[in-house]
Order: sequence, then C-alpha cells, then structure tokens
Amino acid sequence: MSVKQFEAQGAPHHELVWILLLNSAAIVCGIFLLRGSSWARWLALAWMAGHVVLSLFHSLQEAAVHLLLFFLIAYLLFREDAKVYFRATAPKSSA
Repeated sequence: MSVKQFEAQGAPHHELVWILLLNSAAIVCGIFLLRGSSWARWLALAWMAGHVVLSLFHSLQEAAVHLLLFFLIAYLLFREDAKVYFRATAPKSSA
C-alpha cells in the first residue's frame, strides 16, 4: 500500500510510522537470525507476541492462529538444535 492510499483511508501518519518500524524490525530480525545472532531470537518472539496482542482486538480465530504461530516459532527458535546453532556464532573470549 502506498502512502497516498494509506492517507486516502484517513489513517493518521503515526500509524504509518509504526507499520514501517514493525516491518523494518521483521527484516532486521530475519537477517540476524540467518547470521546466527542469539538476540534476534528474542526480537522474533517479541515481534510475534505483538501480533498476538494486536489480534486480540480482532476475531478469536485470528488470535488463536497467531498464538499457535507464536508457540511454534518459540519452539523452533529455542529447542536444543537451535541453541547449538546460535551458540556456534557467539563471539569467542580472547582470555
């Protein structure tokens, strides 16, 4: 959706800023997840938790789907195989 289309719907500009920030967070999260940064796991979980909260204002079915996806993502990012993957790229101590 373009900015003009967004404005035509009567939405305030601060909502557009939030949408851009959340989309940017998702992109940054994806890049750093692929690079093996452990903090990106938490950002991904926080991003998905935000979707769960927002979906509570819509239908119960949407909230249930987002909650299911939240638990699936949490499981995949924090199981033992994933912990090894994210630990392997941690910076090594020089001591």
